Amino acid sequence: MQTKLLSLVATFFIATMSMSQGLKIGEGVVVNTTAGVNIVVQNGSLTNNGTGDLSNSNLYMKGSTSGNIDGNTATTVNNLYLEKGTAILSLGNDLSVRNNVVFQNGLLDLNGHNLLLYPAGLLVNESEANHVTGPLGGTVSITVDLNAPAGANPGNLGAIITCSKDMGRVTVHRGHNSQTNNSNGKSILRWYLIEPTNNSSLGATFRFTYLDGELNGLDEGTLNLWKSTTGGLSWNKVTAAGSSTTLNFIDATVNSFVRYTLSSSGFSLTNSDQYVSSEDSRVNDLNKSFSVTFVPNPVYLQGKVLINSGAAFNTELALFTSDGKKIMQQTLELHRGVNEATINTSALAAGFYYLVVEMQDGTTRKISFLKQ
Repeated sequence: MQTKLLSLVATFFIATMSMSQGLKIGEGVVVNTTAGVNIVVQNGSLTNNGTGDLSNSNLYMKGSTSGNIDGNTATTVNNLYLEKGTAILSLGNDLSVRNNVVFQNGLLDLNGHNLLLYPAGLLVNESEANHVTGPLGGTVSITVDLNAPAGANPGNLGAIITCSKDMGRVTVHRGHNSQTNNSNGKSILRWYLIEPTNNSSLGATFRFTYLDGELNGLDEGTLNLWKSTTGGLSWNKVTAAGSSTTLNFIDATVNSFVRYTLSSSGFSLTNSDQYVSSEDSRVNDLNKSFSVTFVPNPVYLQGKVLINSGAAFNTELALFTSDGKKIMQQTLELHRGVNEATINTSALAAGFYYLVVEMQDGTTRKISFLKQ
Protein backbone atom coordinates (compact mmCIF):
# COMPACT_ATOMS: atom_id res chain seq x y z
CA MET A 1 0.00 0.00 0.00
CA GLN A 2 1.45 3.36 -1.00
CA THR A 3 2.11 5.81 1.81
CA LYS A 4 0.14 9.05 1.46
CA LEU A 5 1.51 12.48 2.28
CA LEU A 6 0.70 14.16 5.57
CA SER A 7 -1.77 17.03 5.39
CA LEU A 8 -0.13 19.90 7.30
CA VAL A 9 -1.86 22.88 8.82
CA ALA A 10 1.35 24.73 9.57
CA THR A 11 4.09 26.61 7.82
CA PHE A 12 6.65 23.80 8.12
CA PHE A 13 7.88 20.78 10.06
CA ILE A 14 10.55 21.41 12.65
CA ALA A 15 12.07 18.10 11.57
CA THR A 16 11.24 15.80 8.73
CA MET A 17 10.42 12.09 8.76
CA SER A 18 14.02 10.90 8.72
CA MET A 19 14.74 7.18 8.55
CA SER A 20 17.70 7.63 10.89
CA GLN A 21 16.51 10.39 13.23
CA GLY A 22 12.79 9.72 13.44
CA LEU A 23 9.97 12.22 13.25
CA LYS A 24 9.68 15.33 15.43
CA ILE A 25 6.63 17.57 15.49
CA GLY A 26 7.76 20.87 16.95
CA GLU A 27 5.96 23.22 19.30
CA GLY A 28 3.35 25.35 17.57
CA VAL A 29 3.10 22.95 14.63
CA VAL A 30 -0.38 21.62 13.84
CA VAL A 31 -0.50 18.31 12.00
CA ASN A 32 -3.74 16.76 10.73
CA THR A 33 -3.70 13.47 8.83
CA THR A 34 -6.30 12.04 6.50
CA ALA A 35 -7.55 8.46 6.50
CA GLY A 36 -5.04 5.84 5.35
CA VAL A 37 -1.90 7.82 6.14
CA ASN A 38 1.11 5.67 7.10
CA ILE A 39 3.88 7.15 9.24
CA VAL A 40 7.01 4.99 9.12
CA VAL A 41 9.80 5.60 11.63
CA GLN A 42 12.94 3.52 11.01
CA ASN A 43 15.49 3.30 13.86
CA GLY A 44 14.21 6.46 15.47
CA SER A 45 11.51 8.00 17.65
CA LEU A 46 8.26 9.89 17.22
CA THR A 47 8.37 13.07 19.30
CA ASN A 48 5.13 15.02 19.43
CA ASN A 49 5.47 18.51 20.87
CA GLY A 50 2.84 20.02 18.61
CA THR A 51 -0.92 19.85 18.23
CA GLY A 52 -3.32 18.37 15.73
CA ASP A 53 -4.86 15.02 14.89
CA LEU A 54 -2.82 11.92 14.02
CA SER A 55 -5.68 9.55 14.84
CA ASN A 56 -6.22 8.63 11.19
CA SER A 57 -2.58 7.54 10.85
CA ASN A 58 -1.07 4.08 10.99
CA LEU A 59 2.23 4.31 12.84
CA TYR A 60 5.00 1.85 11.95
CA MET A 61 7.89 1.77 14.45
CA LYS A 62 10.64 -0.24 12.70
CA GLY A 63 14.32 -1.02 12.95
CA SER A 64 16.83 -2.85 15.10
CA THR A 65 17.49 -0.09 17.65
CA SER A 66 15.31 1.06 20.52
CA GLY A 67 13.03 4.05 20.06
CA ASN A 68 10.43 6.15 21.82
CA ILE A 69 6.99 7.65 21.34
CA ASP A 70 7.29 10.77 23.45
CA GLY A 71 6.95 14.53 23.53
CA ASN A 72 4.88 17.09 25.41
CA THR A 73 1.65 16.02 23.72
CA ALA A 74 -0.11 12.70 24.22
CA THR A 75 -0.51 11.03 20.81
CA THR A 76 -3.42 9.15 19.24
CA VAL A 77 -2.96 6.88 16.20
CA ASN A 78 -5.22 4.54 14.26
CA ASN A 79 -3.00 1.43 14.37
CA LEU A 80 0.45 0.86 15.84
CA TYR A 81 2.76 -1.69 14.21
CA LEU A 82 5.80 -2.77 16.21
CA GLU A 83 8.68 -4.15 14.12
CA LYS A 84 11.71 -3.68 16.37
CA GLY A 85 13.43 -7.07 16.22
CA THR A 86 14.80 -7.65 19.71
CA ALA A 87 14.79 -3.91 20.50
CA ILE A 88 12.36 -2.00 22.74
CA LEU A 89 9.85 0.73 21.97
CA SER A 90 9.31 2.91 25.07
CA LEU A 91 6.54 5.37 25.84
CA GLY A 92 7.59 8.84 26.97
CA ASN A 93 3.98 10.02 27.20
CA ASP A 94 0.53 8.46 27.08
CA LEU A 95 -0.53 6.86 23.79
CA SER A 96 -4.06 6.12 22.51
CA VAL A 97 -4.76 3.59 19.74
CA ARG A 98 -8.12 3.49 17.98
CA ASN A 99 -7.76 -0.03 16.59
CA ASN A 100 -4.86 -2.48 16.88
CA VAL A 101 -1.42 -2.65 18.43
CA VAL A 102 0.23 -5.29 16.24
CA PHE A 103 3.33 -7.05 17.61
CA GLN A 104 5.35 -8.24 14.65
CA ASN A 105 8.49 -8.30 16.82
CA GLY A 106 9.87 -6.38 19.79
CA LEU A 107 8.79 -5.20 23.23
CA LEU A 108 6.59 -2.23 24.11
CA ASP A 109 7.71 -0.74 27.44
CA LEU A 110 5.04 1.41 29.10
CA ASN A 111 7.84 3.15 31.02
CA GLY A 112 5.45 4.60 33.61
CA HIS A 113 2.92 5.82 31.01
CA ASN A 114 -0.43 4.54 29.81
CA LEU A 115 -1.57 2.86 26.61
CA LEU A 116 -5.28 3.47 26.04
CA LEU A 117 -7.16 1.25 23.62
CA TYR A 118 -10.41 2.49 22.12
CA PRO A 119 -13.40 0.10 22.56
CA ALA A 120 -12.60 -1.64 19.25
CA GLY A 121 -8.89 -1.84 20.04
CA LEU A 122 -6.87 -5.04 20.40
CA LEU A 123 -3.40 -6.22 21.29
CA VAL A 124 -2.54 -8.51 18.37
CA ASN A 125 0.10 -11.27 18.31
CA GLU A 126 1.46 -10.83 21.82
CA SER A 127 3.87 -13.68 22.60
CA GLU A 128 6.72 -14.61 24.92
CA ALA A 129 9.15 -12.68 22.70
CA ASN A 130 6.89 -9.80 21.68
CA HIS A 131 4.64 -8.15 24.25
CA VAL A 132 3.91 -5.23 26.55
CA THR A 133 6.18 -4.75 29.55
CA GLY A 134 6.37 -2.05 32.20
CA PRO A 135 8.55 -2.57 35.30
CA LEU A 136 8.38 1.18 36.04
CA GLY A 137 4.58 1.20 36.02
CA GLY A 138 1.88 2.34 33.64
CA THR A 139 -1.10 0.37 32.34
CA VAL A 140 -2.81 -0.83 29.19
CA SER A 141 -6.51 0.04 29.51
CA ILE A 142 -9.75 -0.44 27.61
CA THR A 143 -13.40 0.39 28.37
CA VAL A 144 -16.18 -1.72 26.83
CA ASP A 145 -19.82 -2.64 27.48
CA LEU A 146 -20.31 -6.21 28.76
CA ASN A 147 -23.84 -7.61 28.95
CA ALA A 148 -23.84 -11.29 29.97
CA PRO A 149 -20.34 -11.86 28.47
CA ALA A 150 -19.27 -15.39 27.61
CA GLY A 151 -15.47 -15.66 27.52
CA ALA A 152 -15.07 -11.95 26.78
CA ASN A 153 -11.45 -10.81 26.52
CA PRO A 154 -11.59 -6.99 26.22
CA GLY A 155 -8.75 -5.68 24.10
CA ASN A 156 -7.07 -9.12 24.13
CA LEU A 157 -5.57 -8.07 27.46
CA GLY A 158 -5.89 -11.59 28.82
CA ALA A 159 -8.51 -10.94 31.53
CA ILE A 160 -11.26 -13.33 30.38
CA ILE A 161 -14.73 -12.79 31.84
CA THR A 162 -17.89 -14.91 31.80
CA CYS A 163 -20.98 -13.61 33.61
CA SER A 164 -24.74 -14.04 33.29
CA LYS A 165 -25.37 -10.45 34.47
CA ASP A 166 -25.26 -7.12 32.67
CA MET A 167 -22.01 -5.66 33.99
CA GLY A 168 -22.54 -2.34 32.22
CA ARG A 169 -19.50 -0.37 31.19
CA VAL A 170 -16.32 -2.19 32.21
CA THR A 171 -12.78 -0.81 32.33
CA VAL A 172 -9.90 -3.29 32.34
CA HIS A 173 -6.42 -2.10 33.33
CA ARG A 174 -3.35 -4.30 32.95
CA GLY A 175 -0.04 -3.40 34.61
CA HIS A 176 3.41 -5.05 34.56
CA ASN A 177 5.24 -3.88 37.66
CA SER A 178 5.84 -6.31 40.53
CA GLN A 179 3.38 -5.98 43.42
CA THR A 180 4.17 -6.31 47.13
CA ASN A 181 1.96 -7.34 50.05
CA ASN A 182 2.38 -4.67 52.73
CA SER A 183 5.89 -4.17 51.28
CA ASN A 184 6.62 -7.92 51.47
CA GLY A 185 7.43 -10.37 48.68
CA LYS A 186 6.77 -10.00 45.00
CA SER A 187 4.24 -10.96 42.35
CA ILE A 188 4.53 -11.95 38.73
CA LEU A 189 5.02 -9.04 36.35
CA ARG A 190 1.31 -8.72 35.56
CA TRP A 191 -1.75 -7.46 37.42
CA TYR A 192 -5.31 -6.53 36.49
CA LEU A 193 -7.72 -3.94 37.83
CA ILE A 194 -11.27 -4.58 36.57
CA GLU A 195 -13.92 -1.91 37.17
CA PRO A 196 -17.52 -2.70 36.11
CA THR A 197 -20.35 -0.20 36.51
CA ASN A 198 -22.45 -3.02 38.00
CA ASN A 199 -20.13 -4.79 40.41
CA SER A 200 -22.09 -6.80 42.97
CA SER A 201 -23.54 -10.33 43.18
CA LEU A 202 -22.05 -11.13 39.76
CA GLY A 203 -21.22 -14.81 40.20
CA ALA A 204 -18.73 -14.34 37.36
CA THR A 205 -15.88 -16.56 36.22
CA PHE A 206 -12.57 -14.73 35.85
CA ARG A 207 -9.59 -16.21 34.04
CA PHE A 208 -6.23 -14.57 34.76
CA THR A 209 -3.77 -15.35 31.95
CA TYR A 210 -0.05 -14.62 31.87
CA LEU A 211 3.23 -15.24 30.03
CA ASP A 212 6.08 -17.42 31.26
CA GLY A 213 8.36 -14.42 30.80
CA GLU A 214 6.38 -12.57 33.48
CA LEU A 215 6.97 -15.11 36.27
CA ASN A 216 9.53 -12.81 37.91
CA GLY A 217 11.52 -15.73 39.32
CA LEU A 218 8.51 -17.36 40.99
CA ASP A 219 7.82 -21.10 40.74
CA GLU A 220 4.89 -21.39 38.34
CA GLY A 221 3.61 -24.49 40.11
CA THR A 222 3.14 -22.57 43.38
CA LEU A 223 1.20 -19.59 41.98
CA ASN A 224 -2.04 -18.48 43.60
CA LEU A 225 -4.51 -15.77 42.66
CA TRP A 226 -4.47 -12.76 45.02
CA LYS A 227 -6.84 -9.79 45.23
CA SER A 228 -6.48 -6.29 46.65
CA THR A 229 -9.16 -3.80 47.69
CA THR A 230 -6.54 -1.28 48.83
CA GLY A 231 -5.06 -0.28 45.49
CA GLY A 232 -2.29 -2.86 45.71
CA LEU A 233 -1.12 -2.11 49.26
CA SER A 234 -2.34 -5.37 50.82
CA TRP A 235 -3.51 -8.63 49.22
CA ASN A 236 -5.61 -11.66 50.14
CA LYS A 237 -5.51 -15.10 48.56
CA VAL A 238 -8.41 -16.15 46.31
CA THR A 239 -9.54 -19.77 46.05
CA ALA A 240 -8.90 -21.01 42.51
CA ALA A 241 -11.58 -22.78 40.48
CA GLY A 242 -9.05 -24.20 38.02
CA SER A 243 -5.57 -23.61 36.63
CA SER A 244 -3.04 -24.74 34.03
CA THR A 245 0.71 -24.18 33.96
CA THR A 246 0.69 -25.36 30.35
CA LEU A 247 -1.92 -22.88 29.13
CA ASN A 248 -0.84 -20.24 31.68
CA PHE A 249 -4.04 -19.36 33.51
CA ILE A 250 -5.79 -19.44 36.88
CA ASP A 251 -9.60 -19.34 37.13
CA ALA A 252 -11.73 -18.03 39.99
CA THR A 253 -15.39 -17.33 40.73
CA VAL A 254 -15.95 -13.72 41.83
CA ASN A 255 -19.00 -11.77 42.98
CA SER A 256 -17.30 -8.42 42.47
CA PHE A 257 -14.15 -7.46 40.59
CA VAL A 258 -11.14 -5.72 42.16
CA ARG A 259 -7.38 -5.77 41.57
CA TYR A 260 -5.66 -9.13 40.96
CA THR A 261 -2.19 -10.57 40.62
CA LEU A 262 -0.46 -13.94 40.94
CA SER A 263 2.14 -14.86 43.52
CA SER A 264 3.37 -17.86 45.46
CA SER A 265 1.80 -19.00 48.71
CA GLY A 266 2.59 -16.55 51.49
CA PHE A 267 3.42 -13.67 49.12
CA SER A 268 6.74 -13.17 50.94
CA LEU A 269 10.47 -13.40 50.39
CA THR A 270 12.41 -16.66 50.71
CA ASN A 271 13.97 -17.38 54.12
CA SER A 272 17.61 -18.47 54.23
CA ASP A 273 20.95 -17.26 55.60
CA GLN A 274 21.35 -14.89 52.67
CA TYR A 275 17.71 -13.95 52.24
CA VAL A 276 15.09 -11.93 54.04
CA SER A 277 12.93 -13.70 56.60
CA SER A 278 9.22 -13.38 55.86
CA GLU A 279 8.14 -13.94 59.48
CA ASP A 280 7.42 -10.88 61.63
CA SER A 281 5.32 -12.76 64.17
CA ARG A 282 6.37 -11.12 67.46
CA VAL A 283 4.96 -7.66 67.99
CA ASN A 284 5.22 -5.70 71.24
CA ASP A 285 4.33 -2.18 72.28
CA LEU A 286 7.66 -0.76 71.13
CA ASN A 287 7.27 -2.41 67.74
CA LYS A 288 3.87 -0.79 67.32
CA SER A 289 5.54 2.64 67.50
CA PHE A 290 8.35 1.61 65.16
CA SER A 291 8.08 2.79 61.53
CA VAL A 292 10.38 2.89 58.51
CA THR A 293 10.07 5.23 55.50
CA PHE A 294 12.24 5.62 52.40
CA VAL A 295 12.33 8.86 50.36
CA PRO A 296 12.24 9.68 47.52
CA ASN A 297 10.53 6.67 45.98
CA PRO A 298 11.32 6.13 43.09
CA VAL A 299 14.96 7.08 43.74
CA TYR A 300 17.79 7.89 41.34
CA LEU A 301 21.13 8.75 43.01
CA GLN A 302 20.55 8.84 46.77
CA GLY A 303 17.75 8.10 49.21
CA LYS A 304 17.09 8.54 52.91
CA VAL A 305 15.78 5.94 55.36
CA LEU A 306 13.68 7.57 58.09
CA ILE A 307 13.25 5.37 61.18
CA ASN A 308 10.86 6.40 63.93
CA SER A 309 11.69 4.42 67.07
CA GLY A 310 10.07 4.35 70.50
CA ALA A 311 13.36 3.35 72.15
CA ALA A 312 17.12 3.75 71.77
CA PHE A 313 18.98 0.62 70.62
CA ASN A 314 21.43 -0.65 68.01
CA THR A 315 19.94 -2.23 64.89
CA GLU A 316 20.90 -3.68 61.53
CA LEU A 317 19.83 -2.14 58.22
CA ALA A 318 20.11 -4.39 55.14
CA LEU A 319 19.46 -3.89 51.44
CA PHE A 320 18.15 -6.75 49.26
CA THR A 321 17.45 -7.24 45.56
CA SER A 322 13.92 -8.05 44.43
CA ASP A 323 14.69 -11.79 44.57
CA GLY A 324 15.91 -11.53 48.17
CA LYS A 325 19.71 -11.40 47.73
CA LYS A 326 21.47 -9.32 50.41
CA ILE A 327 23.78 -6.70 48.87
CA MET A 328 24.42 -4.33 51.78
CA GLN A 329 24.25 -4.29 55.58
CA GLN A 330 25.18 -1.69 58.18
CA THR A 331 24.75 -1.13 61.93
CA LEU A 332 22.73 1.88 63.11
CA GLU A 333 22.62 3.44 66.57
CA LEU A 334 19.01 4.50 66.96
CA HIS A 335 17.82 7.08 69.43
CA ARG A 336 14.22 7.59 70.52
CA GLY A 337 12.37 9.56 67.88
CA VAL A 338 13.15 10.02 64.17
CA ASN A 339 16.48 8.69 62.87
CA GLU A 340 17.92 9.24 59.40
CA ALA A 341 20.30 7.13 57.30
CA THR A 342 21.51 7.85 53.76
CA ILE A 343 21.61 5.14 51.10
CA ASN A 344 23.73 5.66 47.97
CA THR A 345 21.76 4.12 45.10
CA SER A 346 23.80 5.52 42.19
CA ALA A 347 25.51 2.19 41.46
CA LEU A 348 22.33 0.08 41.62
CA ALA A 349 20.74 -1.25 38.46
CA ALA A 350 17.21 -0.05 37.74
CA GLY A 351 14.55 -2.16 39.44
CA PHE A 352 12.90 -2.97 42.76
CA TYR A 353 14.80 -3.34 46.06
CA TYR A 354 13.92 -4.04 49.69
CA LEU A 355 15.23 -2.44 52.87
CA VAL A 356 14.98 -4.47 56.06
CA VAL A 357 15.40 -2.99 59.54
CA GLU A 358 15.67 -5.21 62.63
CA MET A 359 13.51 -4.18 65.59
CA GLN A 360 14.43 -4.46 69.26
CA ASP A 361 13.00 -7.96 69.67
CA GLY A 362 14.76 -9.30 66.55
CA THR A 363 11.79 -9.15 64.19
CA THR A 364 11.97 -6.99 61.08
CA ARG A 365 10.26 -4.24 59.15
CA LYS A 366 10.54 -4.25 55.36
CA ILE A 367 9.92 -1.56 52.78
CA SER A 368 10.37 -1.61 49.02
CA PHE A 369 11.57 1.08 46.65
CA LEU A 370 12.12 1.52 42.94
CA LYS A 371 15.56 2.53 41.58
CA GLN A 372 15.27 4.44 38.30
